[in-house]
Amino acid sequence: MRILDRKRVVSNMWIATTYISGRECTATDLKASFNDAISASLMTRLRTERGGVCIDFDNSDIVKLLVKNGLLTRDFVAAGNHVISPSKQGLYRDKIRAALDLIRELDPQLHSLICALIATVACYRIPDTEGGSVSSCIGLIYLSPNPVWSSEFCGELLVHEFIHNSLFLEDMVRGVFPDYDLFDDEDALVTSTLRQTKRPFDKSYHSACVAVGLMYFHHLLGTAGKERDLIPRLQKTVQELEACDRNLSRGGKLIITPNGRQLLEEIRRFVVTLDYGIVAKALQQ
Repeated sequence: MRILDRKRVVSNMWIATTYISGRECTATDLKASFNDAISASLMTRLRTERGGVCIDFDNSDIVKLLVKNGLLTRDFVAAGNHVISPSKQGLYRDKIRAALDLIRELDPQLHSLICALIATVACYRIPDTEGGSVSSCIGLIYLSPNPVWSSEFCGELLVHEFIHNSLFLEDMVRGVFPDYDLFDDEDALVTSTLRQTKRPFDKSYHSACVAVGLMYFHHLLGTAGKERDLIPRLQKTVQELEACDRNLSRGGKLIITPNGRQLLEEIRRFVVTLDYGIVAKALQQ
């Protein structure tokens, strides 16, 4: 599965870095070079750690990005309401580290791929959200952490947002969605696997990709109930995505590229077979 295929993700990082920066990079400095290229193109500097993930509580560039994307308001930031108190920062850093350690225990290859792509997990008080990612700032996960979060729940969030980042990168480098204007088409609404409501095609496509990652995580964790709950929901989303693609194609509207269609086919095969070996093999390549 290409969004979890180690060779493909690393290749996408190398292609993006070379294209944006105009310079070659080596395997040892790929993460730093990729982060520098993305940061320079967006003028948002992400801190990073070699072989790991930087947990950041104080980055004005990220705060500006969150304001720009409507996640924080200027007044909220001006009042300092977004800042997590120093007394809580240690607690949340420990929770995120414990979540990353849990992922490494479950699957070291998944952990290392997350650490290869994700530069920063930024923590702020952000109203009405637990976390997310930004399509233009690949390598960033933002969280609005809570003291009651378990390492399992935090790990699920990290896997969730990593999948989004991987798909953002796939779309940037190889193309998944050729015409974003089509997402406003009434015929492009599809039931989201995660929210179980009708959403634009790209949002529901992302939810299907994320569902695969979450099912794999819960499979490794042994939380079979959560894993099973996602199966019929993912089946429904995949069926609707494929039907939407067919219907729009008949009208001459291309809502997904051949590459995106192949990824959707990979997801369909997975949800039919529930062969987690496909995911594990991709991570190890």
